[in-house]
Amino acid sequence: MSVILILEDDDELRDVLVDVLEDNDHQVRGVPRGEQAIQLFQECQFDLLVVDIRMAGPDGLQTLSYLRQLGFSVPTLVMTGFADQADPVRALRLGAKEYLMKPFALDEFLWAVDRILEERRQSEAQRQQNAEVVGAVEWALSRMGGLSLQPCREFSERLDLAPMDRLLLLVSVALRQKLNGQAPPPDLPPSLSQILRDWEAPWEAQEVLISRAGALLESLEQPVSEAALGKLKPGQFDPYLLETLSTSLKSETGNSSQLLDLINILLACGDRGSSRKAFEQLLASVAPPSPERVFALLGLCDGLAPAALDGLMLTLLAEMQQLPVGEAVAALWRGGHWLVRMNRREIPPLLKSLGSQTLKASRRTAVAQVSLLAWAVDGSAAGSVRGALQQLMLPENLSHLRPALDWLLPPLLNAFAGDENLQGLLSRLCRQETQTVAHALRHQRLSLEGRLFAAEALEGLSASAEDALVLLAEDASPKVRELAGKSRAGKPAVESIPIQVVTFGGFELWVGPHKIAESSWRGSRVKHLAAYVAISARPVHSERLLELFWPESLEKGQRGLQSALTVIRGACRDFEEVKGLSILVRESECVNFPDRFARWVDCHEFDRLVRQAGQCRELEQRSALLQRAVAMYKGPFLDGCFLEWALAMQSEYEQMALQAMLQLGAAELAQQRWLSALQTAKQALRIDPLLTQAAAVTVKANIGSGNTELALQFFDGFQRRYQEEFGQSLQLDEMLKDPS
Repeated sequence: MSVILILEDDDELRDVLVDVLEDNDHQVRGVPRGEQAIQLFQECQFDLLVVDIRMAGPDGLQTLSYLRQLGFSVPTLVMTGFADQADPVRALRLGAKEYLMKPFALDEFLWAVDRILEERRQSEAQRQQNAEVVGAVEWALSRMGGLSLQPCREFSERLDLAPMDRLLLLVSVALRQKLNGQAPPPDLPPSLSQILRDWEAPWEAQEVLISRAGALLESLEQPVSEAALGKLKPGQFDPYLLETLSTSLKSETGNSSQLLDLINILLACGDRGSSRKAFEQLLASVAPPSPERVFALLGLCDGLAPAALDGLMLTLLAEMQQLPVGEAVAALWRGGHWLVRMNRREIPPLLKSLGSQTLKASRRTAVAQVSLLAWAVDGSAAGSVRGALQQLMLPENLSHLRPALDWLLPPLLNAFAGDENLQGLLSRLCRQETQTVAHALRHQRLSLEGRLFAAEALEGLSASAEDALVLLAEDASPKVRELAGKSRAGKPAVESIPIQVVTFGGFELWVGPHKIAESSWRGSRVKHLAAYVAISARPVHSERLLELFWPESLEKGQRGLQSALTVIRGACRDFEEVKGLSILVRESECVNFPDRFARWVDCHEFDRLVRQAGQCRELEQRSALLQRAVAMYKGPFLDGCFLEWALAMQSEYEQMALQAMLQLGAAELAQQRWLSALQTAKQALRIDPLLTQAAAVTVKANIGSGNTELALQFFDGFQRRYQEEFGQSLQLDEMLKDPS
């Protein structure tokens, strides 16, 4: 009989699973919250944990992580009804054996349970066999005159022991010698490397042992820093073992992605020496040109004297020139912290060249990255910092921005804390990335102005920003301490959470860094109701919502509206920042996003940029504003919504987008940015294939870039389609005279 714990907050499903397992002769406990599961593990021993992911309090994977930190290792079956691609990865990294998507058949559930329990029984039998083998070998060797590595190796080869048994034996011998004060065998690391080279079993099956072996390797080869020792917890991969694994395997396999993962782990542990070896291994395993090699070269440049850098810089610049511009920018952005510290004269011209190339190619995200790199390296392009930040803080670009904030946010706070044009953006960054702020404070990378700004920006985030606020409360400046105290005692964090609303090309709602999953809306009506309220400048009266979304029945509408608000509250319940509150509330017969949430809506931002561009006389600045507006328009407003009000707004925004594209095309022609003008015209023609002004931009851009024949071919094809549709002919000279 196996003892099983079920962590599931759905009472009905939990009862069903308990009953079906008990019917199959298992002893079962069921609880709805993670805290109860952790308490039961401290009281009882379980053979299997069945856990749901999404729930109030610590979710299923957080609970599993807590249990592992407490030293509990139990096979786990994970269930979820949310198709979030990150969840399976998290679950597998935490050692989950199976992953079931709801709804699932009970036969499928029982089969998964039986398979995990059978694997556990086999593992226990293997563990017992391992202990017996090691005990027998140690006894035999001790009878032959003491433990040493060479007879152990010979003995294990004669017995044809499996890699697991050989690893246990060698680690046991080496640890016994260390405990007895004897010097560890010098040939132990290569012996372990050979075992790892032959390893075939999944790593997750023996993480604790592997971590122990990694700690042993580190103690044999170099001193262990306290920061690194903090990483050597049971159930976690040990970076030093990974380094040995990589050294023994990478020269044969050339798997650069694993080496990059290893380098990131080593850097996070502060192990500069081992990371340097890994950089050298990466250079040896990857053929030029490649972004990985550029990243490795940047890492090797870090910390070298200027004279020693010359050769590496020549190699770096030569390989950069062979990469496509997008890959080159991505590699430099990833290694930005080294680039900033290098202070080399070759870097600014390189960034200037990349900036020109990305601008011509209309790679707006890459343009923003190069602008921020150029500013961080030598203070140039300071005027473009605001626009670059706005571009990278769009929801779809946050994955590019976050990895760079460790080296980017501190200088931004130090330089622009007093700049009114940037304070709003910097405050949003501080509130969304509190751990980055804490890291900068811990390493004393913020000026007094930066610390004052951070202390004020984190007001009300006493829970999520606790690490940063504690450091600020211990600051040397009385003013910083005073502001930190006010921030910790301020309003709760839920009142300042940013909400980002995307309406172009569909509908997305982001609460802080979390996107509400499509499945959470339970249908398009709830989603489009949330969109209508989100774009409204004032609270929307419930009667207006009933009229728009439930015109067929007042009674049905009342029930539907209440149900919609419940669904939205449920969609956000797993976001710790919200803490169970609804982001959409009904007060005084009106529905609204509460003022405590800072709301950003893409169509509102689009309106603002277009208006601002219309008032701007300076050509380059107007072009930059129009570029951002056009980039924001990713498709029809609420694409797929066929309600009358949405269709009217689709038409309105489509016309605004077309006008913005035509104005941008004209501005790019005036600046002789032919490729950008062609791409803008192409975007307009996708919306209206017979738009003569967009066709004129295409012809002019082709002629300007020297492709006259291509311009004539395009005009002939466009003219045929235009005549078929409207029965009218176009004249090329008349099209070219068109001022728009």
